[in-house]
Amino acid sequence: GGYSNHALFVAREGRLTVPYPWPREADSVLAGAFQGFPGFYATPGEMTAQASHLYTLWLAQSYAGLGLSGLIRFNGVVALLFLVVFYSFASRFIPRHFALLATLLLALNPAQLYLGRMTLTEGLTQLFLWGGLLVLAVGMEIGRRGLSGLAGTMIGFTALIRIDGLLVVPFLLVAGVAMRLLWEREEETPWPGLFAGLFPAVALGVLNYRFLSEPYFRALT
Repeated sequence: GGYSNHALFVAREGRLTVPYPWPREADSVLAGAFQGFPGFYATPGEMTAQASHLYTLWLAQSYAGLGLSGLIRFNGVVALLFLVVFYSFASRFIPRHFALLATLLLALNPAQLYLGRMTLTEGLTQLFLWGGLLVLAVGMEIGRRGLSGLAGTMIGFTALIRIDGLLVVPFLLVAGVAMRLLWEREEETPWPGLFAGLFPAVALGVLNYRFLSEPYFRALT
């Protein structure tokens, strides 16, 4: 409930940091003994939310526009969009009936059902990651190298949703080097465009953690 409760606070108060439940004048007496709430750091002045704020802000917008049902159903909509993206990606590499079967089995997976029901970041991360892969595949299929930059941006945005999205950088660098060595027609490689879109999005994610969730960033670096 950390994301959803923070989203409700953001929608109602219009701010990310959370005041302590006492007047500022009582800081010297109460702050030292306060342990904080799960998902929040007891920082000077106000509490700082852990993790990235992008997902929280989208939840807050859903709540502001559609009420509590919008907040609760946000991940369900994301889960359905992900299944469409997954099927579109899979059908480019395997026969459509097998892609449909794979999508159906994925949709019935208990973990997928759980992610579609809970306000957690994994579902949105899936959507951006596989959406980027789909855009990359389409770009290579139709010969539009410019789409690789969009794909890189979408994949890089996972770092703005979850801090472990930063792990895509070393994986893609290794994949890029391997493909550089194996690709016979270098002029068709999508990697320069992919990295041109990836690195700015990832850098934005790093800056987000550094300045908006500094305790979380410091604890993991």
